[in-house]
Amino acid sequence: MSETAEGQRISLPWAIMCMLASLVVAIALNETLAHGHGKAIFFGIFVTAFIAKTYRHAVGQRRVAAFLLCVAAFHGLLVFIIPSDNQYPGGLLFPAGLIDIALFYYLFGIIVKR
Repeated sequence: MSETAEGQRISLPWAIMCMLASLVVAIALNETLAHGHGKAIFFGIFVTAFIAKTYRHAVGQRRVAAFLLCVAAFHGLLVFIIPSDNQYPGGLLFPAGLIDIALFYYLFGIIVKR
């Protein structure tokens, strides 16, 4: 099972396209359903997509699929937990995103070892 624990490399063009797609979705949801939460939506979609892309070759396994579903649910909940966009600078999400990604990679490693 250690073969499935290796992640796929993320290319710069893919990361840029993912950021643009996340931005479009975040703006659309911010303007319609979740007013004032565009930053959190962008953050949640981008980090979830980043982690899912890394382990997409192993999604067929139940544990990996369940893990990715939990990642998505967690980031969906963050939209409602994080205060509205005007209460914090958007730059705070960059270090939070790095910590978030590192934490989920660590948790994924623990799940794969089981």
